[in-house]
Amino acid sequence: MKHSGLLIIIALFLGIMGCKKEENAFSFFRPTNPNNIKNLHDGEYYSWAAADTAIIRADYFLNVRGRITTYGNKILAYGHCWAKTSENPNPSIGHNNDTIYSGEIVAPGEIEFDSYLSDLLPDTEYSIRSFAILADSTGNPADTGYNPVVTVIKTLPAIDEWFIQEGNSKPQTARFDAISFNLGDTIFFGTGNFGQKQLAQDLQMYDPVNNSWDHFDNVPTTYLPISGESGRAAFADGIGFGLVWQKKNAPQGEYTRSIFVGLADFEGSDLRDYKSNVLKILDLEEGSVWRTSTNLSTGVRSRAVVFTIGSYAYIGTGSNSAPLNTWVVFDPAADYEKEEAYAWQTLLANNPTTKRVGAIAFSINGKGYFGLGKDHNDDETGTFLKDFWEFTPNSDKPAEGSWAKKADFPGEARANAVAFVIGSQGYVGSGDNIDGNPDGGSYTGQLFSDFYRYDPFNDRWIKVRDYHERKPENVDANSYVKPVTRASGFSGQTFNVGYVGFGICPDSTNRAQKDMWRYQPWETGAK
Repeated sequence: MKHSGLLIIIALFLGIMGCKKEENAFSFFRPTNPNNIKNLHDGEYYSWAAADTAIIRADYFLNVRGRITTYGNKILAYGHCWAKTSENPNPSIGHNNDTIYSGEIVAPGEIEFDSYLSDLLPDTEYSIRSFAILADSTGNPADTGYNPVVTVIKTLPAIDEWFIQEGNSKPQTARFDAISFNLGDTIFFGTGNFGQKQLAQDLQMYDPVNNSWDHFDNVPTTYLPISGESGRAAFADGIGFGLVWQKKNAPQGEYTRSIFVGLADFEGSDLRDYKSNVLKILDLEEGSVWRTSTNLSTGVRSRAVVFTIGSYAYIGTGSNSAPLNTWVVFDPAADYEKEEAYAWQTLLANNPTTKRVGAIAFSINGKGYFGLGKDHNDDETGTFLKDFWEFTPNSDKPAEGSWAKKADFPGEARANAVAFVIGSQGYVGSGDNIDGNPDGGSYTGQLFSDFYRYDPFNDRWIKVRDYHERKPENVDANSYVKPVTRASGFSGQTFNVGYVGFGICPDSTNRAQKDMWRYQPWETGAK
């Protein structure tokens, strides 16, 4: 029989958020399989690809990729339908968030598309299949075709809970305004303010696999004076980040793993009097010798934020005694070659215009996210912010890219919050809306304990459990929230958990804090 109409749908289900990719995923056309043949109008036939793959997810959303090829029919709409109540979901039953794309595809034609399945319930099975709605000769809907292979996924049980995280030799010195960052699954934490402008220069290393802490090193002199004063090493309000990068003349596949710290407030009569315009760099494969970066051409800076994309670091906002809104891109390969013009490049993008300190930043899937903060220094009256932005880099020119305004942070406007990433979701919480000096001085405003998850695929925020601690005399009950600001938030690369600790609670007997807690969204991850 001659087939005047032919339609193939290929649905490749790809997990994101750190899940292992399925290998040998394929789809193929089997015209002799009667289950793939269906009679359409006017004697036309079409066929569906017969093989799909799926990944059991640990969280509550899934990215689904499909490709449709048609040789004889006009497609009016297409997408994926999914449900937890039906073995054969269709667009008219099941979940409210079925992904349906409209717009005609005239034969012959092909299109790839992604569908985002959100609001999945924990510990629940879902059925998913792709579909297309075909037109008759007059352009009206004639029939809906479905992939005969229905894919089933199951989410894991939810926890949404905080757990005390001590570990061996955990840093015992209470502090706030410390740096914290990860390189792979190794977490680095240190420096910061003990209180009353007593600063630290230690750098600790945390191994979440073994739940163990080790003293890693002391940060060397980072503030490099010009006028003959002595250099300084202890600091607060700095930045730290890790990068994997390739030296320009390195053999193919040979990479350098490095950590970078600096751009901070240093010891002095007033912390704002001493800032730096350099980073201290340690190449982890090359011993314990720290080297100094080229100078940041735009001058000194502290209280900045940083996110990393690929082998570049994007550093922005902060203060040089007054809030800034400028951004720079740091290239470790150019810096290693002392190519100052390329080591630090001004980000040529339409940056968010509001100058600020105390913002948050993180990166997910090759994009940067940034927001919140205050448009004046902490001891000055100013406006607290809740705007939130997404940065998409130019893959060919790292100093270029574009910012897009995203959904505002849903909690109260604030500064000095913490942020971390679990898989492909960002978590933001704590912080303050304080005017004045909470480190022993007078102030007005409040601290926060609320936390929210940011879903970049749907551009929305979801409330999660408040940051809290448990009274030691009753571990299983009487939990209570813990408002804190200037804390440290971090996470590793593999484990689906985040960490928050330290910080300052100015109304407490001991203002600077030293406890650390692990947030676990679902029943996986480090224990």
